[in-house]
Amino acid sequence: MRAGNNKLGLLILFSLAPIASGQTAGPRASGTASVSGVVTNTVTGAPILRAHVRLQHFANGAQESYVALTNAEGKFALDHLPAGSYGITVEKTGFVASPDNDLNSPVELGASDKNDTLKLALIPGGSIAGRILDPEGEPVAECSVGLQSSEGVGVGGVQTDDRGTFRIGGLAPGKYRVVASPNQLPLPPEIRTDGTKEVHFGRTYFPGVLDSKSAQRVQVGPGAEVSGIEIHLVATPMISVSGKVTGIPDGSRAEVGLQEAAPGSDVTFGGGTFQQGLVKGDGSFHFWRLEPGRYSLSGAVPNQGGGFQNRLQSGPVEIQVAASDIEGIELRLMGPFDISGQVTADDAEILHPHFTGEEKHAPHRQIALRNVHIGGMPIQGEIADDDSFTLEKVLPGRYRVSVFWGPYVKSVRLGSNETEGDILDVSNGAAGPVTFTLSVQTGSISGTVSDANGPAAGAQVTLSAEMHPLETTMTDKDGKYQFESVQPGKYKIAAGDGDPENIVVRGGEKLTKDLTGR
Repeated sequence: MRAGNNKLGLLILFSLAPIASGQTAGPRASGTASVSGVVTNTVTGAPILRAHVRLQHFANGAQESYVALTNAEGKFALDHLPAGSYGITVEKTGFVASPDNDLNSPVELGASDKNDTLKLALIPGGSIAGRILDPEGEPVAECSVGLQSSEGVGVGGVQTDDRGTFRIGGLAPGKYRVVASPNQLPLPPEIRTDGTKEVHFGRTYFPGVLDSKSAQRVQVGPGAEVSGIEIHLVATPMISVSGKVTGIPDGSRAEVGLQEAAPGSDVTFGGGTFQQGLVKGDGSFHFWRLEPGRYSLSGAVPNQGGGFQNRLQSGPVEIQVAASDIEGIELRLMGPFDISGQVTADDAEILHPHFTGEEKHAPHRQIALRNVHIGGMPIQGEIADDDSFTLEKVLPGRYRVSVFWGPYVKSVRLGSNETEGDILDVSNGAAGPVTFTLSVQTGSISGTVSDANGPAAGAQVTLSAEMHPLETTMTDKDGKYQFESVQPGKYKIAAGDGDPENIVVRGGEKLTKDLTGR
């Protein structure tokens, strides 16, 4: 699935090169092309002083950055540039990138070219401020406060002061959920002898709810400060998760990792809290004070010689934490194992294509597994001429399978069980030979986003699927959107702050889905 045009996410910070307009600079570039233009405030139209304009391109295998600062008139100039294709970014503290900047399109420069027409814009960043209080109205100090954007991505993050106040600035225009997470150590309940009872506060969303889907979104405009956001923390049960790790070698110590799914997300892991705890001598483990949500647990004995892939590890166990303790989880440790199998395809030409150029050549045929829970470096192997493969030293877990030359994995057969999609589940070890079926037949999704005023221009549309990155695009002036080259499968799609809807994409299908935004 290809990414959409998420223009607000293009401000990538790098160390600034010492080449600035009107300032003493280091060694000058060796080319003869030049670029100049102006940076303005989208709200006032006024020029912006000391904005950083950066051009980047790759030369001789390395990234080169050319940077200029705008003057009092918002103007910048970069000269002595080598010919080439340049990506461009602009940034200044207190501002965010404007979606009107066509920063997705590279600047193409030939030798001696002079591009003096660049018009870039920055939006004044907004802010959200307020207080975090307990149920009796007392301020809560050192409480973590963060934001979630419309697509559930975490933004910012601050601690409340001794008055329980917070402020998060530099925000792009949009709607945000505000969430307060009390800083509570994952310890067992306090033992009290004075008759009082410890109160545990859960992660609480504005205006005072535990569920992100019930949270009230806060609208932030360009340069606007939204104040008076008050959250009263909600008391929740002190939930624990416990179990036992088996297969621990004598004299070894095991550990258990607990990874939370991103708050508010039901499709991806990562982005939430991560805890790691040692296992007792009898193999038991215990985690306390967990928030409601989805978690994945796995056990390991990390200090096995020979590196990460030689350690003992269990497959992941996924759980849903709600209002009561979860007990009796078993994590069975295993050593690494080899996986052998065959690659097939809908069309034989997919398996053995030839590319044309100065001479015909076959693609580099490799297969890769990437752990969907813990990430890390993929496990790679060559596909032989007879389309067989062997992947060595695979640890138990769930993996996304991919190949290197264009097709996607349509289905996975492990032993006698076949599943659609590109996920290989070897949490309990390899249960026979593996067959991966490849395909190039993708689908597409298009439609119109409407709100109370009709078709909505500039609305953000998000597309997500289990174990796949979130994809975004924006509607055009007629409220239309499109996702091309979508791998078949089950997805959730949403427009703006609208509720996500379930859709199924099939190979070769051009799916039309009209959406309602808020």
